[in-house]
Amino acid sequence: MSSKFSRYGILFVISAPSGAGKTTLVDALRETAEFVYSVSCTTRPPRTGEIDGEDYRFLSEQDFLAQIGAGEFLEHAKVHDHHYGTPLQPVLANLKDGRDVLIDIDTQGAASIRNCDDPLIRSALADVFIMPPDLDELRRRLTKRGTETPEQIELRLVTASREMQLWRKYRYTIISRTVDYPSSMRKNSKLRAEKTGGRKVVRLRSSAKTIVLGVTGSIAAYKSAELASVLVKQGHQLFVVMSDDATQFITPLTLQTLSKNPVMTTFFDEKENWRPGHIELADRANLLLIAPATAHIIAELAHGLAHHPLAAIALATRAPILIAPAMNGKMWMHPATVDNVEKLKSRGVEFIGPEEGMLACGYEGIGRLWKVEDIAFRTEFLLARQENLIA
Repeated sequence: MSSKFSRYGILFVISAPSGAGKTTLVDALRETAEFVYSVSCTTRPPRTGEIDGEDYRFLSEQDFLAQIGAGEFLEHAKVHDHHYGTPLQPVLANLKDGRDVLIDIDTQGAASIRNCDDPLIRSALADVFIMPPDLDELRRRLTKRGTETPEQIELRLVTASREMQLWRKYRYTIISRTVDYPSSMRKNSKLRAEKTGGRKVVRLRSSAKTIVLGVTGSIAAYKSAELASVLVKQGHQLFVVMSDDATQFITPLTLQTLSKNPVMTTFFDEKENWRPGHIELADRANLLLIAPATAHIIAELAHGLAHHPLAAIALATRAPILIAPAMNGKMWMHPATVDNVEKLKSRGVEFIGPEEGMLACGYEGIGRLWKVEDIAFRTEFLLARQENLIA
């Protein structure tokens, strides 16, 4: 019997929003001899400089459809009137020969590969999502490229926001803090650990954490009920702190029921313990999330005011702070609010939104609370980043 060690290859599937640095990473990996790059097929015409068999395999629509009928694609999709697909047999042959295969693909294609019935594909798959640090950084990178109009960049950001919500579907997530991957990364890539290790390099899901949810006096306060429900379902301990104005829009009882914890509205809610409750929550919090946040609370935080529990917690906590504003667009764009937001950002406070749409005040424009599911995603992302569970 031969004592020589052998293994099947690993199928590395890499996805990312446009501008996250995927192309730079893939190009760097293709320069090594450690991967076989899977060349996709397409029916679109070759672009200037593209080489058949290296960039794509260019097929006629008739040939492409015939290969679909013969089951020759690992995955395929039609995008902008052109077909794209990954040939199955070359991938299988390389994996059986112990060669690692690299596929650069969008989130739709990655989902198709995850759902593949072939047992070798399923066992060999190591899918990786390249995540930008945030949408502001992604906007900066796309703008710096100088290849798209502001309108096209905004459309890409909408798509990116949707794609970034899929990170939990992937086995690995890498936060791309730079698109300039050093040459040492090619030699010391964490992807190498898959070849010899039996466990994942990183975990994608943080353990249960304590979230303090601040709710302030915006008409969007009613959405805090849905947000609270989502955060609790994600397995976190949730404590809600409301401003007095917020109680006019949604009752503390509603949020107490959903969070399964007492709701704090005034300093007088702290009588049951010798230790100030707002300080206890400030120390206990892994994240302070204020959603919705009015111009008033943003101003209070910027200037260090603390005359109610929520503002006091924000002043006392050392946990990350995420703010989801909701207000009239003129208030949001007022120089005072702009200065306050910039001041908080300079201290490390993160913002999500607001977005554009029809406002409760009758105006249409910027000022709406960001989508609840996106706020919940961003919360989970910050908690995972805080624990260094994402590389």
